[in-house]
Amino acid sequence: MAERRREDMEAGGSGSDGVRLDGAGAVGFGVDTKSMKCENCGATVSYSAREKSLACPYCDSNYVIEASVEDIVRPEGVIPFMVPRDRAAQRFREWLGNGFFRPGDLVERARPERMRGVYLPYWAFSCSTESSWSASAGYTYKETETRRVTDADGTEREERVEVTKVRWEPVTGTHRETYENVLVPGSKGLDAKLLKSIEPFQMKDLQPYTPDVLAGWEAESYAVDKDGAWPEGKRIVERRIELAVADMVPGDKHKDISVSTTFSDVSAKLLLLPLWISAYNYEGKVYRFIVNGQTGEVQGEAPTSKAKLMILIAVVVAVLVTLGLLVLR
Repeated sequence: MAERRREDMEAGGSGSDGVRLDGAGAVGFGVDTKSMKCENCGATVSYSAREKSLACPYCDSNYVIEASVEDIVRPEGVIPFMVPRDRAAQRFREWLGNGFFRPGDLVERARPERMRGVYLPYWAFSCSTESSWSASAGYTYKETETRRVTDADGTEREERVEVTKVRWEPVTGTHRETYENVLVPGSKGLDAKLLKSIEPFQMKDLQPYTPDVLAGWEAESYAVDKDGAWPEGKRIVERRIELAVADMVPGDKHKDISVSTTFSDVSAKLLLLPLWISAYNYEGKVYRFIVNGQTGEVQGEAPTSKAKLMILIAVVVAVLVTLGLLVLR
């Protein structure tokens, strides 16, 4: 029990779970929806209650079962979709067509017109930090040294050369900062690295959540709660602190940076952020393409044409064989 209280104090929360949750504690999306859980990838997505046919937006699977999301934390904020469907589909077509090694029938098989707009759950953490740090600061200087060199004819002689050296000195300091809206995905339907690649989202467009914002859109329920997301949020903050401390170290260069940080006033709020996604199956494997629904940033996964790859290998082998024969002549 004492260890648990220590962890709570380190996280900066006053409750039993460590991270204080912003908001009034409302649950559910507050709108008439039906929620389905994908038995293939595990994502739980809420649709309009009038939706007839359901498929998972993340893996295009029809293996979905009814699920309840009535007890989930209600989102506090949302960034609306600013990239229209036709623009997202066009970006998808352009991306699919780029690259020699893409299969020739990829555009037809991937079907860009099937892109779906989904609001993804993100935890936005805020916290205050106080860090003490130490490092070695390097100051460069030049000295002239005498060295023995050997000329091309074998004659040895002495030569005066200017050498750059570094004088290292220990330094310490403190760093205090408040961080807001540190985003960590609450989704398990998409790979975290793929989601990271379409950041950042611009918080200037953040609006208070109202149920009507979901009209015509799908919304994923968070699979990672605030306590499960906080370790990643903490790592993001610690990395930002390390970069800030590196800029604080005097001298021309630095090494051996060590930082110790205390966190306080840690809080979290749930946001919904816009994403266009296409999950398509090519030769039995699922690939994904995503578009940031606010900024238009695109990233994706695509198959490689085995035939084109074999042609390239054959050409390379032929060139190497030809060069080998020329050398032997």
